[in-house]
Amino acid sequence: MKLFLDTSTDKIMFGIINEENKVVAFKKINANRDMVKKTNDELKTFLLENKIKNDEIKQIYLTIGPGSFTGVKVSFLIAKTYKIFNEKIELMVIDTLTLGKRKKVKPVVKISKNNFFYQKKLFLKETFKLVKEDPKFKNQEINFENFGAKDLEKNLSKFKLQNSNDIELIYMN
Repeated sequence: MKLFLDTSTDKIMFGIINEENKVVAFKKINANRDMVKKTNDELKTFLLENKIKNDEIKQIYLTIGPGSFTGVKVSFLIAKTYKIFNEKIELMVIDTLTLGKRKKVKPVVKISKNNFFYQKKLFLKETFKLVKEDPKFKNQEINFENFGAKDLEKNLSKFKLQNSNDIELIYMN
């Protein structure tokens, strides 16, 4: 089994992915001020409800931001803890902008009333840029409100295998 974790936005998302890369369980809840406790409690419940034991998890799919410092760290530290107890677990990563990208729209993550992060190509490398509010970003903000199991399945091939010591998290603040 494979586990999906995302705590980089205002939604906490979990998924169980089978060996055929089908999402067999998916849960999305609103994050709140106590994201660390809520994520741990909800993940434990999610795994119990789906009868998944920790030693059955072979891969963990996680987002690396951009997101809040705490949000990005929560899923990463959970994944890294699993990896400590089972070195064979593979970590698959994707940035939040790529996961939430819609066709023909440059994805944008709003980080405050007037500040946005967006993805930019610079010397053939993807980078992230902080910008002040700009009319061209109107209606381009990533919204995970309608993101679900089918969206995750469509994006599984975009996740990249990464050594846990080489993962660079992307913080918005």
